[in-house]
Parts: sequence; C-alpha cells; structure tokens
Amino acid sequence: MAKSIAHDTNFFVFLSSLLGRPVLNPAGHRLGRVNDLVVHTGEMYPRVTALVVAVRRNGRVRIPWAEVADFGAGPFRLRLTDLASLPAPSYAESEVPLAEAVLDRQIVDTDGAKVERVNDLHLIRVERSLRVAHVDIGVRGLVRRLGWERWMDAAFDWLFSHRVGDRFVSWKYVQLIPSAYSHGVQFGFPIQKLSLLHPADLAEIVEDLSIHESSQILTSLDVQTAAQTLSEVDPDVQTSIVEVMDRDQASDIIEEMPPEEAADLLGELPDEVAEDVLDAFDEEEHADEVRELLSYDEDTAGGLMTNHFMALPTSLTAGEALARLRQFTEDPWGAHYVYLLAADERLVGVASLRDLLLAAPENPLTAFVGRRLVSVVDGARPREVVELLVKYDLRAVPVLDDDGTMKGVIDMHDAVKAAFPEVEGE
Repeated sequence: MAKSIAHDTNFFVFLSSLLGRPVLNPAGHRLGRVNDLVVHTGEMYPRVTALVVAVRRNGRVRIPWAEVADFGAGPFRLRLTDLASLPAPSYAESEVPLAEAVLDRQIVDTDGAKVERVNDLHLIRVERSLRVAHVDIGVRGLVRRLGWERWMDAAFDWLFSHRVGDRFVSWKYVQLIPSAYSHGVQFGFPIQKLSLLHPADLAEIVEDLSIHESSQILTSLDVQTAAQTLSEVDPDVQTSIVEVMDRDQASDIIEEMPPEEAADLLGELPDEVAEDVLDAFDEEEHADEVRELLSYDEDTAGGLMTNHFMALPTSLTAGEALARLRQFTEDPWGAHYVYLLAADERLVGVASLRDLLLAAPENPLTAFVGRRLVSVVDGARPREVVELLVKYDLRAVPVLDDDGTMKGVIDMHDAVKAAFPEVEGE
C-alpha cells in the first residue's frame, strides 16, 4: 500500500537524479552520460547490475556495475579508460532497465490491489551496491522530475504550512506488467505476486489496464485463476480481451468457466469466434452444454439457467443419495436442492439438502415424489421467474421444456440480475 516515508539522502537516491549524469574515466575525461540502470529482478529488492550509457552518435553501451568505481552527488567514475569494446545493451531474462521498463509505466500495487503509475524510483545504497527500495507514485515524484520541487514546497509552506509528502510503494509489493518498450524489446515479467490476489481484485486490475496488457496477464495466470478472474470482469471488457487472445488460450480459460458464464461471454462474440473457441474445448460434452445454452434467447429462463445441477434417480434411498452427492466434483449453482428425475429425464420431485440429512438413511427418494413441483418453462421471462421465486420463497427454481424434461436451474441472484439490471448496476 502506498505510504509516505522519510529518507536519509546519504543512503537514498532517486532514479531521476541519476539519469543524465556524466560518466567519467579514471583520468576524469567524459565518456558519456547515464541513460538507464539495469536491475536483477530475482531479488526482493533488485540490485543494479549494469549502467546503460549514452555515447556519441546516439549510441548506447552496457557497463557492468563492477566497473563503477564511485558515484555520489556528481558524476559516475569508472575503472575503464574507454568504452570502445563494450557491447550495446542487452538484457537477461531476469533483468529490467528501470527507465525504459518501469519509469512512467503502470505497475500493480499488490498490497493495495490497484494499478498505479510510476513517477520515480527510490533506490538505496548498501555498501557499494545500489538497490531499488520503492516506486514513487506521488505527485511529488512528478514535480521533482520537472525541477519544480523547491517551488512547490515554498508554495505549500506559504499557503498551507505543510508540504506534499512522498507516496511510495515498497518494491516487494510491485508487480511489473508485460509490455513492449521503446527499443523494440519485449519484457516478460513473472507474475507470481498477482496469483496471490483474489479474483475480484484481479478483475479490477485487469479492467484498469489496456486490452493487450489484460490479455497477457490472464494468459500468464494458471487457467483456473484466469477463469475466475475473467468471470468477474465487466462483460464489455471480457469480450474485448477474448477477441485479442490466442484462440487456444481463450478456449482453455473459458472451458474452466461454468457453462452459463461461458455462454454469456461467447454469446457477445461474433459467431465465428465463439465457434472457434468451442471447437478448441478439450471436453466435447462441456462444449455441447454451452452450445445448448447459446441456443436460447438470453432474455428467457433458458438463457439464464445453468445446466449444471444435482439430479438423482428416484430408485435411491436417502442414504444412497447422500453418498452419491459426496461424489459431485462440480459446484452447481442449484446446490440448495436435489432434483429427482424419472428415467426419461422428466422432473418428478425435489428434495432440499436438509430433507436428505434429516431423513432416515433407508427412506426411499420416492417419499419426495408427489409434492407440489414449482418450475418454470424455458421460455419464461426474467420477471416471471423472480415473481415465482419470491412467491414460494425459493433460492432456485428448475427450468423445464414443453415436455417436462428438466433442462437447468436458475438461482435468485441471476434472476434478479436479469430482471432488474438497473438495480444491479447501481
């Protein structure tokens, strides 16, 4: 989380104050100026491993940090006499040039679970090494780089008798975002820190980034976390992200979503894109479940339902039914009830989980057949569904086709969301 801290100028230094400094050889002759600092990201507080120095004729060279003899408030002094034999900048997989890849870029503050812009970087001297301690996300960092810090302090002292403080995020909470940079280099950053966030927080972060950055983040997460995150993202953003994704990667993520959520997302995509995604599903049965949901008008009970629900044959006893339910590996939204089906898939009874827990284990499920069944047809409108759920104080209601075959379940949340979108949006 961003915070204001005091810092000792003998040990701390800002990246902006280092960029552009002269680079001198042992004799004091100028060899160039500092263009960037390269750090090794495999540490909690990354260590500077090299300087990037701008030389004549728009050239740049990389100088190992071990060749830096000294630096303070003035020039960098090297052990090298000249730079003629040094290579142009290149970066190992674990290295990042701070000015190019971090300064003025967006990062994720994983402690505050939000996207921030980097206005400066705060480094600390540890003996002869230099490490990144914080990113500066405050107004003061931007003003400092413009050279107006003294003027701002004087103005605030005069007007308000206090100064604008620094706002820092500790580097240990910083997640860099994959992107392309000014010299055509593509940096891919490990994103383990993001995987520790709740999918709802990840969704907010994804919505704050560009579509391409969001796509890169989702495809870098494990498939289950990516699916949970995508489910939480605004529908308009969802479709934009999927459209720029590789089809196979999009398919892997969407296949992990519940069928009704996958159908909602794919229903907003062009037909050819949706079909490409479904064709790439590993499980044909899951693809068929989504296709079935897509066949319904989205503003009907069929378009709102999930076709994942707990259904059992009436030939079982209550004890056998509970044993069977323990084997369910899915998390159906209609889990409040168990639906009892005849051999032809027609709904003939409903039992709550409480009913089964209180029943004697040897009692047959046929005891629950004959009760009044409350259901809706697949063409029912959302408000009809809500009225029925409220009237009978139900948490979910089964959806039947014209022949009485059970097709799915709608829970109260989805019904209200569809019937009263203006309330959901508030």
